[in-house]
Amino acid sequence: MREEDEASFFRGFGGCDGGDGSMRVFRRGKEVYGEYVSGSVNDEQMKNVDRNSCPRAGACGRMYMANTMASAIEAMGMSLPYSSSTPAEDPLKLDKCRLAEKYILDLIKMDLKPRDIMTPKSLRNAMVIVMALGGSTNAVLHLIAIARSVGG
Repeated sequence: MREEDEASFFRGFGGCDGGDGSMRVFRRGKEVYGEYVSGSVNDEQMKNVDRNSCPRAGACGRMYMANTMASAIEAMGMSLPYSSSTPAEDPLKLDKCRLAEKYILDLIKMDLKPRDIMTPKSLRNAMVIVMALGGSTNAVLHLIAIARSVGG
């Protein structure tokens, strides 16, 4: 997107709802991996945790890296409004994908490039949203890399 500097946008995948206790299993999954490596958990137990940690489509329902960067990218103006907060399986997600087609064509007609959108001001906006949401600290590395690649 930024390297080619062609009209483009980012579509966040949205979170899974986790309403079935999957977040509890997800946290336990991080612990179980260590137990698996040490040999105290067998293959079948590990597969069970894998199957139940995030049983639905979408990013993990927490503010980890995927949701942090989806929010930051939306704040930069590189994705459609509310795309980072629409759950993956919500019918609105498909509507947003269809709407994106119209906007990408508009960007091409206007000859608007990612470097025109990702400005120092939009990068600051992304930093503010990451801090406000308590997002992943890895976002700092990604935002620095984005800033360098667009000359910000």
